[in-house]
Amino acid sequence: MMRLPTFCSLTLSLILTLFLSVAAFASTTPEQQAKSIKLSSVKAYSALDHHIVKIGVFYTNDLLDEFSIEEINRYVEAQFNAANIVMENSGVAIRRELGYLGVHPIENDPNQRIEDFLSRIRGNEGDLNRVIAGQYGLDYVTVLRPMNDNRFCGWAYYGDPYAILQMGGRCISNTLAAHEWGHNDGADHDKANSSAQPVKVYGHGYFCGGEGTIMSSPSGDKWNTRHNFYSTPDISIRGDACGEKDTANVVRMLNELKDNPFHMGNRQSDPEQLAFVRFTEQQPLLVKESDGVITVTVELVNAEGVPTTLGQKATIELITGEITALSNTKTVTKDYQPLAQHIVFQPGENRVDVEVIIVSDDVSESDETFKLILRNGDIISPLTSELEVTITENSIVTPTKVQFSQTDLVILSVGQSRDITLLRTGDLTAEFTAYLSVSNNLVTLSPEQVVFISGQSEATFSLSAIENSAGETALIQLANDQSQLGENISIEAYILADEIISFTDSSELSIKAGDTVTLTLNRTGELLSEFDVEVELSHNWMTASTSTVHFNAQQATQSFTVTIIADTYDKTGVISLVLAPENIGSIIERTVKVPAKIVVPVPDNSDDKPTSSGGSGSWLILMCLIMLTKRR
Repeated sequence: MMRLPTFCSLTLSLILTLFLSVAAFASTTPEQQAKSIKLSSVKAYSALDHHIVKIGVFYTNDLLDEFSIEEINRYVEAQFNAANIVMENSGVAIRRELGYLGVHPIENDPNQRIEDFLSRIRGNEGDLNRVIAGQYGLDYVTVLRPMNDNRFCGWAYYGDPYAILQMGGRCISNTLAAHEWGHNDGADHDKANSSAQPVKVYGHGYFCGGEGTIMSSPSGDKWNTRHNFYSTPDISIRGDACGEKDTANVVRMLNELKDNPFHMGNRQSDPEQLAFVRFTEQQPLLVKESDGVITVTVELVNAEGVPTTLGQKATIELITGEITALSNTKTVTKDYQPLAQHIVFQPGENRVDVEVIIVSDDVSESDETFKLILRNGDIISPLTSELEVTITENSIVTPTKVQFSQTDLVILSVGQSRDITLLRTGDLTAEFTAYLSVSNNLVTLSPEQVVFISGQSEATFSLSAIENSAGETALIQLANDQSQLGENISIEAYILADEIISFTDSSELSIKAGDTVTLTLNRTGELLSEFDVEVELSHNWMTASTSTVHFNAQQATQSFTVTIIADTYDKTGVISLVLAPENIGSIIERTVKVPAKIVVPVPDNSDDKPTSSGGSGSWLILMCLIMLTKRR
């Protein structure tokens, strides 16, 4: 589907309003249907290289009186598959996609002719259809109702987005929609049975090889046969060309119209996808028949799976499936109530709970499995689209499953071992053995068979990296039967390439008593894990801030300190790194020298100056002698 700017959408509405009053129409009687044949599934295709026509299907409420919602869904899916097989067989890069399945907003009048009911939809009563078409980006609107009008199985307008299909009764062809949607594209019947002028003069069906192409409207004994492709002279049946270039070439018409504004997949713009939806429950559900109801939660996430919210309302469809046959619901017994619901996330809302009714009965039966399917959002898309639910009898023995407790990469150094934990869930009453295998001989497992005793939910084994395995990877897997395996059934182990540790400097250290010095280590290698280096001191007059230097993952340098004890003099020692041979760098020792004690001498001044007491005594004696001499 081509994205159109807003003004184009407004212009489209105006053109449709003018166009609807003059559109030509065509019908398909039960006798004119193609036969219903078993078709294979259409091949996978990409919207990047295919023109997409997005179609909304609206079923009337009274159709649910005759068919379950799952049967209606099955019918619709079969019509889309057949329509795309026709495109595939025709060799055109065009595909039709279901963009919406929901209840028709107009009540069906079973007594109203098919063309009159469709006219109501094309008029004012179809306003809600057009609102939904704009919300979901629907190019065509197709209504599905019971076979109330026995004259026709389908009715559509040429080059117009509206068609109606009748389901049940004699309307059994799985290519009915391919025919009616061909009218919506602008094609007519074959020229002999023309209803009106097609959009292109060569947009007619054609007879070849005894049968008509999809748009042919056969008569007589050819009513129940058609080729599953559109008319084109490029296809032949037993040498008979199935079209004429200028008079019967629907393939040519489709290839031309798909590039025109307001035709086919260009009628509506695709809404921008703003978020995704997933089930919060990631594993299949096992429920008891007596549970009565189960609650399933869906949540909004971004493309990476991170929960998110939106500032506007968003809607997505949730249905139950799978459907295996088209049959009346009165003949089918189910242990759940079929569901088709449009889930609405209000602005700012992240999660919505949905209830599924489980139907209990007295019938002894095997387990019943169905799926919950997310699809057809407006501005949101499924991230995980299906959740499997199994209904069992009222006594449930949950099967034993085993898995690894971790999912991240296990990183080992050469010669290193690590304990790995296994988890067991489910029935823990019996002894259970988990079997392990390894992709190569780079690691060893001990033991290779891990035994859980009764009641045990966790058990471990040892994973060891052998010598000469550096830089290599090994895959360890659980080898039990698939039914016994949980979600995480393998882990990967990586053996680190050699990491080299070295001092940053080789010079001799001169440290005074009582001083502290900082030393730095360099680490080279992959640095993927933590790493410890033991520090060894040659003498106890040195102390280190740590005996083990720890590197974190991605850390290339680390430091520690060494202190010299006070009153230590004239010493020589060594600081060493204790490493495995493969980790030894160029400098793994540092020499430490503590200088000798420096003694400062005290000066002796006794010969230079007399003391004050000695000097005073000498002068006193001299004075006495002088006085004695004078007396004489």
